[in-house]
Amino acid sequence: MKIYMLCSGRFSMARLVELLLVVMVASAVRADVVVSDPYGNGSYLGLPALEPGSTNAFRVVLYNHGGLGFLVGGDLEKVVRRLAEEGFIAYAKKRSGILVTDTLIEVQEGLDDLLDLTPGMLQGRAMASSTNGPGISLIGYSRGGLMTIRVAELQATTNKPYVKIDRVIMQASAPGEKVSNPGTTGQWINGGATTFSNATTMDLYLANGSIGSTDNLGLIDASSTAFFMTVAENDQPPDNTHNNLVDLMTTAHQRLLNRVDSEDDPFPVASTLKVYDSWNSPQTGHNLFGHVDIGGQELLNQEGYYWYDVIRFLNHQSIDTNHTVLLPNPTPLLVIETVEVTSNMFCFSFQSVSGLTYTVEGSGDLVGWVPVVTSGIPVLVEATTDVSWVWIDLPTNSVSRYFIRVGTTSL
Repeated sequence: MKIYMLCSGRFSMARLVELLLVVMVASAVRADVVVSDPYGNGSYLGLPALEPGSTNAFRVVLYNHGGLGFLVGGDLEKVVRRLAEEGFIAYAKKRSGILVTDTLIEVQEGLDDLLDLTPGMLQGRAMASSTNGPGISLIGYSRGGLMTIRVAELQATTNKPYVKIDRVIMQASAPGEKVSNPGTTGQWINGGATTFSNATTMDLYLANGSIGSTDNLGLIDASSTAFFMTVAENDQPPDNTHNNLVDLMTTAHQRLLNRVDSEDDPFPVASTLKVYDSWNSPQTGHNLFGHVDIGGQELLNQEGYYWYDVIRFLNHQSIDTNHTVLLPNPTPLLVIETVEVTSNMFCFSFQSVSGLTYTVEGSGDLVGWVPVVTSGIPVLVEATTDVSWVWIDLPTNSVSRYFIRVGTTSL
């Protein structure tokens, strides 16, 4: 059995102190999530837990990180792990290209890597994505977001003439290069460039033939593809001194909704735009979707975290674009001392305050919380020392993760 713990503390109106443990339960009838580097090149593959009696066919997601060259924006391993925990086969290819043309090829190769996974690599799982199936979903951050919209337009790889694209999530997409001078960093103009000389790669991808000679937007298959545009309010000057990515994402969203066909008849692509509140200002809000170590938000599937919206969109659920508040990353208030595990029980100790009474609750989804039990009796910890021990029965249902919180309102 593997135990993973995330300690988080916060004060509510009742000054509730919480200790949140993430318990990954390895059932005898359910295999754990698997994360690996299948090609040995720094890319990551996440495989969902196997379900007994199921076809174990899962939808597929390709994650495209930010950065160029050897700079990597985002946490490849954590992203695919979190996606796998939510029931997706997920792959994140590590790129090294600098020019847009090079990174686009690498992203398409990543799509090939994903689609070419062998049965041995999938370890008993299958991909529920085909011409007649749900298709491939894409997530792209910064430069990866730029590449993501292009792949959605091309619907192809370097050796596969057609790949059906389903859900597309663009996170604070970068503008790319200056089209008239490839290799030079482009500067986004509010509302989008109107001339070739000022255009960026994103302008070209969002063009209907007015910049360049191709109606790139017209290539998107509106019957199968839908977009979710996300950005933090302070991903623009003055916090982002380089580009106004709020305007870029808003412009991209509007271009998709206002798309017309060759006869100038409405031909929209489904798109949802969500501008989150400023993140860690005066630092740039561009870090919101990055690695936690450089100021990114934790990938938690609960309201107040952008990851909650990512999972909802992938699952074809509605997005509340008015709920834009971002919660700060959890910080530990209580400290785990020791963890022990038996075949059917889990034990941990935490730093406590003598004289206080602590309640212990569990949840499989961070939404519905119920008292946890020991030998069928709800747990209530009356602290008499500065370290308290808790034994709890492990959940009997087949869950891949279980959350535990310890709290008191006595402070």
